[in-house]
Parts: sequence; C-alpha cells; structure tokens
Amino acid sequence: KGAVLPHAHVHLLSERNRELLDLRPADTYLTELPLFHINAQMSVDSALLVGARVRIEQRFSASAWLDRVRASNATHTSLLGVMLSFILKQPARPEDTDNALRRAWSVPCPPDLAIAFRERVGLEQVVTSYGSTEVGMVARRTLDAPPGSVGRVSQGSV
Repeated sequence: KGAVLPHAHVHLLSERNRELLDLRPADTYLTELPLFHINAQMSVDSALLVGARVRIEQRFSASAWLDRVRASNATHTSLLGVMLSFILKQPARPEDTDNALRRAWSVPCPPDLAIAFRERVGLEQVVTSYGSTEVGMVARRTLDAPPGSVGRVSQGSV
C-alpha cells in the first residue's frame, strides 16, 4: 500500500530515528533498502539532519553486507528482521567484528536475534521500534530493555 505523508511527518520520524540511533555528524549511515520505502527514507533523512554521510546500495546482499559495511566505514545501518537472519546464516569469519558499525535499527527484531547479531558483528546496540508508516514510531526499544518489551517503566510511573 502507498501512504501519502506530509513533509513534517517524515521530518518527525527522521528526528525520532536520529535520537534512537544517536546519529552524529561524523557518522555514516548505510542502507540497502529501496528509497520508495519509509525505512530507507528515514535513514537518509536522519543522516542529513545532522550532516552525516549516507551510503545507499542498489540492493541487499547477505553475503556482501559486512564487506559493504567495512568499505563504507558505516557506523549505522537499517535492516529488516529477516535481513538479520540472512546475515547470521552466512559463514562466520574472524573479521566479522572488524568494522566501524556502532548501531543497527531493525524492524522487527526479536531479542534473541538482536543479541546474536550484536555479538556476531560487534555492535554497541541494536534498536527496534513499533509503529506504521502513517502513525510513526509508537514505541521504541533498545537492546538493554527487558526482553519482549518496547521500553521501561520508570520509578513512579503508572
């Protein structure tokens, strides 16, 4: 389905993604998703908001993914949950953690898959969110949140 979005909505989604991933001007954001999809648009827009670089690949390749991460010196990336599975099915190599990647945003991302991916690639953090193109990120979760949750209840919260 297609969704018509106002520019302000896309900007807000990109701001939330920037915050979630802690994007900075010196970062490089790698995406292998098509630019007609909101995920890739948010990835590119988030990087542009802070003046970071963006690397856009023509298509996803599980076997070439880590080589592309290294070649682009990517610090951030966006993936779909199934892409994490495909990457983890590739033969492990000693240099898998030899990269600049700090954070990955994956939707969806079950905790066990996030942990395996984080360890395999040597990431600081894997984050995920829940929502839709039309509504945006209703909830966000970092890997340090309790498994199966999309956030934390703070002291004194209802």
